[in-house]
Amino acid sequence: MGQIPDFLNTSSLTFRDYKLRIVDHKEIFPNNKDLPVFNSNALEVSIHNIKNLSSCFLYLNDDMLLGKKLKPEHFCRKDGKINVYHNGWNAPEEEKMKQNLWHKSVGTSNQLVNDKFHNGEVVKHPYVSHHCYFFKTDTLKEMEEKWQNQYKQTRTHKFRLGNDLAIPFLHGAYSVESNKGVYVREKWYYYGLVDNNRTNNLKIINGIKKKKPQCICLNDGLDEKDETNMSSAIDRMTLFLETLIPNPAPFEKLYGN
Repeated sequence: MGQIPDFLNTSSLTFRDYKLRIVDHKEIFPNNKDLPVFNSNALEVSIHNIKNLSSCFLYLNDDMLLGKKLKPEHFCRKDGKINVYHNGWNAPEEEKMKQNLWHKSVGTSNQLVNDKFHNGEVVKHPYVSHHCYFFKTDTLKEMEEKWQNQYKQTRTHKFRLGNDLAIPFLHGAYSVESNKGVYVREKWYYYGLVDNNRTNNLKIINGIKKKKPQCICLNDGLDEKDETNMSSAIDRMTLFLETLIPNPAPFEKLYGN
């Protein structure tokens, strides 16, 4: 039950024509001996195993939310290709790979793409923008067929490691290289790193108010050692989000309950 968020009203998962289904990790991992895992990379290499998953879908991390309605043309082009959004930051980032496991996993994934499409030559591919991801299920399955050993290996990692696969990056680069996608640099989303600094957080709040983006990512940069300022930052962002999205979803508990 630890994978079910506290705010979810599990007694009411159906609303009109909508139904929320909780997917247990056991349903998507081919080998349940790999469970439990606390590694988002291991979960992402397994996400296409969800039963009755649509042919294409939106995938959001727990620091992402939608600020406006989205249209299919945000993701799908008239020629059938998908838009792969990026911010101009290219992988591999050699220095950052030495210090950060996530950057290293992106570098690992970039090398796999280069081995397949560029005979191992070091070709840089953009980091995909950190906002709601548009995935095609067939492409995800095709990727696993290409790199079965790397998928199996990532699933065995309880926590993140540098040789994990980074699926959002890999899906984007593979789609473009296989002529199924196009890199697009367009910011209809907002990314903010929330920390203990009041000025920084107010800048994020004002930026979201001004831009009114379709997708919002509030990444966690809070310092737990400074409990006073961390609590103030959480309270400030909570109040802002309650104002931005005042009505709870029908699947949520009322705030405070």
